Formats: sequence, structure tokens, C-alpha cells
Amino acid sequence: MSPHRSIGKNVLFTTGLAAVSLFVSFASTALNRPQTARAAVAAVSPTAPVTADGPYLPLRATPEYGDGLDAGRGHEGQDLFGPAGTPLVATRDAVVLETGSDGGRGNFVAIYSDEADQTYNYFHMIAPAAVSKGQSVVAGQALGGLGCTGSCWGDHLHFEVHAGRSPYGPVLSPVPYLHGLGQAPTPGQAAAVEPVDPNREVEIR
Repeated sequence: MSPHRSIGKNVLFTTGLAAVSLFVSFASTALNRPQTARAAVAAVSPTAPVTADGPYLPLRATPEYGDGLDAGRGHEGQDLFGPAGTPLVATRDAVVLETGSDGGRGNFVAIYSDEADQTYNYFHMIAPAAVSKGQSVVAGQALGGLGCTGSCWGDHLHFEVHAGRSPYGPVLSPVPYLHGLGQAPTPGQAAAVEPVDPNREVEIR
């Protein structure tokens, strides 16, 4: 056999192995994307307590933290994982700036707090928002349910904080805002007597 032909076969074999390895790696990443996001999670420990007064966490549950501003790809919010249908609530007294649905955000709502001069965006809701543009909402009021509509991996709330009265204003990191917030009580539920400790430890999973 010609040495050139032998070398050619070796090159083709090596190239084929590399292609198979690349495909397996890509498929594994795509299939495990939701689990990867959950694995790189920072969860409040042990449980976000129910508190009497707002501001509140934007969902009525202890969330698992997924991708944040450091995820790149134009990711302007914090992903908060939880069970599908978990109530999403107004984090503060606010007015609804817009609601809608599209291929990226899925079902969404944006609310503005005059007190904080901040706008809060809620993406990927399980169904269209339960509130309407121009409506006033109080802290803890239900806005909809957590889901995975639009461009989404796994049931979660994509939560954004923007400076000023605009869903598209300057981007602020949601993490400092979220840290130390408690859950909104459900109707008829007694709130915790003890306030949330803003210095409680955050467990990295």
C-alpha cells in the first residue's frame, strides 16, 4: 500500500472521530441545558420567609438562581427557577406599563414603581398577564404564573430591573435588589413575625 494512501486514511479516521466527539458534546450540552442552569444556582438558604410588607420577591416561592447578567448573549436579567404555575407577584406598588407575548419574551408584563423609580420586567409567564396596561397594582398582587413561553429552557421567571419608567431603560443587576426580600403572603396567610435578615448566608450549589 502506498504510504500516502495510508496517511490519508489515518487523517480521515482521525477527522471522523473528532466530528463524532464534537456532535456528542453538542447534543449533551443541548439536552442538559436546563439542568446546567439549575446546577449553577445560588439559592437562598434555608427558605425565603413570608413577610408582612413589601417589597417582595417577584414569585411566591423560594427561587433557585440561574443565569444572570454575567451569562452574556444580551441576557439582561436574573433567571429564577421554580415549579410551573408558581404565582408571580408585584414586587412593589406599581403601575403596569405593558403586557404582551412574543417569540423571545413569551408572555410578559412590565411594571413601574414610582417610589423606587424602577421598572421590573417579568418574562416567560405560563399564560398572558392577569393585569392590563395602565392598571395600578399593589405589592404582592398576582400578575400571572411562572412558565416557559418564548425562548426558554425550563420553567423559570426571567426578572429584569431597569432604571426609570421604561422596560428598556438602563439595565440594573437584579441580585442586589432581590437579596434580602421575602415572599408575599397568600390571601389569608399570616406573615412571619421576624423580618428578613438581609445578611443571611447565600448557599452556592
